[in-house]
Amino acid sequence: MSASSSAATRVDDWQSNWGKDKFPDMAHASVGLSFAAFVALAWSSIISGYILCTAKALVCGKIMAAASFDSIPSVQKAWTYSEFGKTADVLKFDDNVPIPEVKEDQVLIKVVAAALNPIDYKRIHGLIKAIDAPPPNVPGYDVAGVVVKVGSQVKKFKFGDEVYGDINELPVQKPKRIGTLAEYTTAEERVLALKPTNLSFAEAASLPLAIETAYEGLERAELSAGQSILVLGGAGGVGTLLIQLAKHVFGASKVAATASTGKLELLRSLGADLAIDYTKENFEDLPEKFDVVYDTVGQPEKLAKAVKEGGKVVTIAPPPTPPAVFFSLTSTASVLEKLKPYLESGKVKPVLDPKGPFPFSKTLEAFAYLETNRATGKEDQVLNKVVAAALNPVDFLRIHGLFKDIDSPPPVSLFLIFFFFASIFCFRVLILKKKLSDLISSWFSKLGRRVST
Repeated sequence: MSASSSAATRVDDWQSNWGKDKFPDMAHASVGLSFAAFVALAWSSIISGYILCTAKALVCGKIMAAASFDSIPSVQKAWTYSEFGKTADVLKFDDNVPIPEVKEDQVLIKVVAAALNPIDYKRIHGLIKAIDAPPPNVPGYDVAGVVVKVGSQVKKFKFGDEVYGDINELPVQKPKRIGTLAEYTTAEERVLALKPTNLSFAEAASLPLAIETAYEGLERAELSAGQSILVLGGAGGVGTLLIQLAKHVFGASKVAATASTGKLELLRSLGADLAIDYTKENFEDLPEKFDVVYDTVGQPEKLAKAVKEGGKVVTIAPPPTPPAVFFSLTSTASVLEKLKPYLESGKVKPVLDPKGPFPFSKTLEAFAYLETNRATGKEDQVLNKVVAAALNPVDFLRIHGLFKDIDSPPPVSLFLIFFFFASIFCFRVLILKKKLSDLISSWFSKLGRRVST
């Protein structure tokens, strides 16, 4: 008889004697091992189910492929310019842009939304080329996205965090070569904040550069409760935030703002006490003067006529003329973190133009509209929807349990059911002969005696 036929005979013999006590020790050992396997597998299913449901997105019990460190590509899609000039002429789509390296104090962000600012097209036009990196460059300052890699010194963020910020700490000094109009970008930990949960990625991306400019300017002007302020360009990206900050954060007693005829109601809805139609009325001719005048459009020669004696003027359009205060913005997360309660409560809201957000493929159209200076608030949102992206915002929202009340449960129950029936199958005959509790007790008793000997 061959070895294989002998083995087959022993198996058949063993199977034919289930429940006949011919192999009692083997039977007890089998049920003991089966039970131990059942317990181990059940616990492993619970643990693995917990890990899976907190680390990956689930659809019908199947794990979706989410981006990990290993899945980050070496190249990406982005909008780049290789020479200075008109945006429509030099800004090109490129699907072979290197992923930037992550330094020790940086994180790598999977871009979900990016916002355009006037500084972006001024950079493309070469107006700051004296301090800019030589082309090719990827424009873009404002970003909202998901952290997919962290530097060794980063303490505040982890993989999967939803963040937003202006990635250039000094916006007009050496902006990053790989900006936010790309699938991935890097940023220092200190310039980023966690995205307020009530804001969409597009809304969050609209805020950093504009709200930091507005807030820092009001701080420099030392606007305080009970004072009055005039905002020139109240319907723009900075202006819409200035009105809200002055009213709800700094406690101004009166907020006046200028805009065109069709946008006056917007100013009032944001908290402006006086909405001035600049097409019909000159702000410098108003009999009332203001403690602070904030110029976002560039009319320095008229500012002194609107400010009180001893008052202050802030302008973001150089050159400043006395009594104007000109400052260079420093972008850090401190302002975003300080304003988080106001953003989450809805006292301060992002304002997006009805024409936005633009899809990533329509970035040139977004720039064209921005350069007409007709954009309301931050119309210039560019929502980055890349088909090849491995992560989507809904994955992280789902992982974080933000709609767990309507979501399918994690697959723990499926694992338990599977292993339960598998274990039952292993010792189904023994259960028929003895109570399961007796078998378990007997097996542990034997095991204890063997260990003691």
